[in-house]
Amino acid sequence: MSESRQEHHKDGEATLRVEFRKVFKSLCKKSQDGKNYQAYAHHLARAYLYSNRIVLRQTSAEAEGIFDFIIALHKAYDGHWGLLQDYGLIQNKVDI
Repeated sequence: MSESRQEHHKDGEATLRVEFRKVFKSLCKKSQDGKNYQAYAHHLARAYLYSNRIVLRQTSAEAEGIFDFIIALHKAYDGHWGLLQDYGLIQNKVDI
């Protein structure tokens, strides 16, 4: 249904990127039954995104804050987790 591509970064981190553009573009804005499937897919994806916070809150009191912290780190370092090592963060300090 969708294409995925694994990307490797200089710091050794790998990410899996899932591409939905082709699938989304193939949905008709106005189908024969008069339904807008692109709008439906868009709103379904948004609902899924927002429901993550509900699940986090139900998991533990700290979960949502931890999630926000990880997202803030990802944005601050543009996904290059290896840069944190330049500031003295090492793996065994992070492992539980």
